[in-house]
Amino acid sequence: LGDWLSGLDEIAPASLDRVMQIMFDLQFIGEHQLALDLFQVSARLVRTPGHRRELFYWAAQSWVGLGEYAMGAAYYLESARLSGENDVHWQNSALYQAAKALESAKLYKDAGNVYRRLLGDSPESKMQAKLRYRLAQIERRRDRERSE
Repeated sequence: LGDWLSGLDEIAPASLDRVMQIMFDLQFIGEHQLALDLFQVSARLVRTPGHRRELFYWAAQSWVGLGEYAMGAAYYLESARLSGENDVHWQNSALYQAAKALESAKLYKDAGNVYRRLLGDSPESKMQAKLRYRLAQIERRRDRERSE
């Protein structure tokens, strides 16, 4: 698949959707490095803003799957940036995943900043409670690490 993609100059958006489905399947079975390699090869073929934002989001998922949490967070943040105000749901999902990845990377201050941004933007009480819980968890971890 990588060789085939490398030989293409362009691909129709619907065909790219089908190719990306293969990458999602690879992620599902834990083949994150192979999925990342294919995301990288297909990146030059992406023509639409929606596909670009998706590519960053799904590549982030593979980086996290490989335990590269900071890299995953960076990719999620780029996906959120590319979403802009056009798709607030996608943007918030990418930001939430970025914060979780930052937490896993032990970058608690950065994770907290992202959670607080989401908290300030969220009108939903359930999401606000979830974000407050994540912020409290970060504080507990910080306190625990300081005392060790």
